[in-house]
Amino acid sequence: MDLLLYIIIFLSVLIVSNATNKLFPSLPTPLIQILLGIGLGFFIPVGTFHLETELFLALIIGPLLFREAEESDITSILKHWKIVVYLIFPVIFLSTLSLGFLSHWLWVSLPLAACIAVGAALGPTDLVAFASLSERFTFPKRVENILKGEGLLNDASGLVAFQFALTAWTTGKFSAQEASTSLILSIIGGFIVGGLTAFLNRQLQKLLYTVRASDTAGELLLELSLPLLTFFLAEELHVSGIIAVVVAGIFKASRFKRITLLEAQVDTVTDTIWQTVTFMLNGSVFVILGIELETIAEPILKSPVYDNLWLLLTILLLTIVLFVIRFVMIYGFYFWRSLCLKKKMSKYWRDIALLTFSGVKGTVSIATILLIPTALEQEYPLLLFLVAGVTLLSFLTGLVVLPRLSENKEESSDYLMHIAILNNVVQELEEDLKHTKVKAPLYAAIDNYHGRIEHLILEQEGKSVQKDLTDLQLLMLSIESDGLEQAYEERKMSNRVYISLQEDFEEPAWYGNVEPFVRKVLKELNFDGEEISIVFCNDKYMQDLNRNYRGIDSATDVLSFENDEEYEDEEGRWKCAGDIVISLDTLHVNAEYFKENTDSELKRLIVHGILHLNGMDHGDEHIEDGVAPVCEMLVLQENLLKTFKEETIIK
Repeated sequence: MDLLLYIIIFLSVLIVSNATNKLFPSLPTPLIQILLGIGLGFFIPVGTFHLETELFLALIIGPLLFREAEESDITSILKHWKIVVYLIFPVIFLSTLSLGFLSHWLWVSLPLAACIAVGAALGPTDLVAFASLSERFTFPKRVENILKGEGLLNDASGLVAFQFALTAWTTGKFSAQEASTSLILSIIGGFIVGGLTAFLNRQLQKLLYTVRASDTAGELLLELSLPLLTFFLAEELHVSGIIAVVVAGIFKASRFKRITLLEAQVDTVTDTIWQTVTFMLNGSVFVILGIELETIAEPILKSPVYDNLWLLLTILLLTIVLFVIRFVMIYGFYFWRSLCLKKKMSKYWRDIALLTFSGVKGTVSIATILLIPTALEQEYPLLLFLVAGVTLLSFLTGLVVLPRLSENKEESSDYLMHIAILNNVVQELEEDLKHTKVKAPLYAAIDNYHGRIEHLILEQEGKSVQKDLTDLQLLMLSIESDGLEQAYEERKMSNRVYISLQEDFEEPAWYGNVEPFVRKVLKELNFDGEEISIVFCNDKYMQDLNRNYRGIDSATDVLSFENDEEYEDEEGRWKCAGDIVISLDTLHVNAEYFKENTDSELKRLIVHGILHLNGMDHGDEHIEDGVAPVCEMLVLQENLLKTFKEETIIK
């Protein structure tokens, strides 16, 4: 019954915080929730509320980090891996030691190992706290990626450092070698467990799909249960549960799934559900933070044993040192980088400031210090107070300073002008349709502009309108899915593939082998009821297309022009996926560069073009000789080529 009461109270507080933020937009939602939590703490009897650290990490922090990892651009984060690793290890450990020795110097009565435990709890940046701040301000993408990479992985190093400080405190023994080994094993174990649970989750999805027992509800439950299962399994194996859920989220986001309407339905529902879940979990974090702040601070501040002025001064000094150390370490990294790249330091000042003051602490720090045994907690309540005080002050510092370093996320007031400009572009493209023979690229461009216009319009609407649109799209998907499934079962649908050559081209001997190969690829990707055309040409023809439609005055190997137009005929309803253009001149050049035969290279270009028509993109990454691909599209491409390794087009 107590648990039910807590849930009702928490939900009520979240509703009040959300309503307050709508009435007073200048007040950040996290700050409102912290204040409500502090107020709630006054009404909770002493000793009735105690944060269970493992449950808190498993049920709240774990799912939040899982979702952050799932939504993060891991490829972009990995571009900054050097500074991410630097922030995770050297910066955290130096912060741990510095804060520990300073705490011991200010409060000699506290054991040094206990003070080191305080430093370890305050070392890692709290991703949940940073994410709540980043929603209000615009961060440069590189800074955001660095902070997300740090926030996703640094809890593991902080928790391990804390465990060893606690061990040294309670047993009087410490081994640097043992600590390093344990940290490495904890991280590696976390990676293995996260990858394994994500793999098993995907295999279960495939099994359910194969036996036709898969639906939206089941897929959603599998995803929501994945971070919980991963965390508990990792903790049972005594490896990092935090690392495990992050890795599971990364693998979940980059899974190589077949493209089906069910997946589209699931993604639509998942986004909606996760928005609600994330808001509730984030809100719970800050409400709990407020409750713990009041619960921890009140007995200390009322105690005659401690000088309140000295307590507050300690909190202030620890917070200042925390940010100073982070600033000095980050400055050192960028100073070394500027020397290596021969660039001026002035180029990096804004990044350094943002990275420094984004290193805020959150409830994870308090949850960490609460891992100390109850007896020690009662003997040294000051430890909890120091962590709670620095956590609050660091968060408030970030809340005050960051707006002056970044821009507020404000709705554009000139969106009508943007829409008008885009409409003019659409009109110009529609005029061009009347005077061109190759219409597919223009249709694709027009569709893209229509999507941008729709996005701008929806941005100005309330969340209720956006939700209604999402529900409508989901209903349409459901109807379409049912219809397509029935048509497929009745064998009324397949795919249409049209192969053509540039005018005056002599038909090659392998020409007739292209269509069967394309059909097999489409079947593997679960294309059904779709129409694709492939045109073979020379470099001159390809150069003209590339110049006219991409503004690049040179030939390339393959171009894809999405269409996505639908039509009906006597055979049913069809979707024009689009057109693929392949240069046979560049085909031979590529084959020589990759040391492949022309057959393998032709299959690669066909698969590459089809994946582009499926809406996939590889950004700035390209296939290079001897370099393993990283992005989802190129990895999927290589997997498909392995699947069709025995298929032959050019004999």
